[in-house]
Amino acid sequence: MVPAVGQAAIAIQCRDENSEILKKVLDRETEISVSMERAFQTELGGGCHTALGVHVAADTLWFYHDQIGLRSFPLSETDLKSPDDFAKKELKRLGFAIK
Repeated sequence: MVPAVGQAAIAIQCRDENSEILKKVLDRETEISVSMERAFQTELGGGCHTALGVHVAADTLWFYHDQIGLRSFPLSETDLKSPDDFAKKELKRLGFAIK
C-alpha cells in the first residue's frame, strides 16, 4: 500500500517570529520527501477525494493512482532538489495531461 501524501510527517505550526527557534527540531530529510510527494499531488490537482498515494522512501518514489496502478521511480539528488520539475516530467511520461 502506498500511503497518502505526507502521512507520518509531523508538522509544527508557529508564529513567524518563532520559526528560527523551531528550525532546530525539523528533519530535513522529511521536508525533502514531503516536498516531492506534494509536487505530484499538486500537479494532479489531488486532494482528499483523489485515489492517490505517493511516498518517498530513501531513493525511490512510490506512486499509486487509480488510473494506472502502482509505479516506482528511482530518485537522484537532482530530482530531490527540483521536485516540481521531476513530478511534471514523470506524470507527462505516464500520460497525464500536465501544463
